[in-house]
Amino acid sequence: MPPRARDDGLSEVVGFVLILALIIVALSLYQVYGVPAAGRENEIAHMNQVKDRFVDYKSALDSLWVNERNGVLLRPGGARGDTRNDSDPDPNA
Repeated sequence: MPPRARDDGLSEVVGFVLILALIIVALSLYQVYGVPAAGRENEIAHMNQVKDRFVDYKSALDSLWVNERNGVLLRPGGARGDTRNDSDPDPNA
């Protein structure tokens, strides 16, 4: 007598695959919509910091141009602080 095909465990396997697919879809949706929303505030804060650095740099360059100062180096950390060099006359003298 030849062995017959048995379908005893088929419904459990199909159910497991469907539950696994449902979990993967839920995690994918969280990754697509939840993660970017959580990181959006950090991106906005960083974008504002970069914008402020560029504005400071531009205002320092405009100030140097308006005051016709040559040979002045701006600090790489930004335009904040004293931008005088040793060849400039001392404003307090």
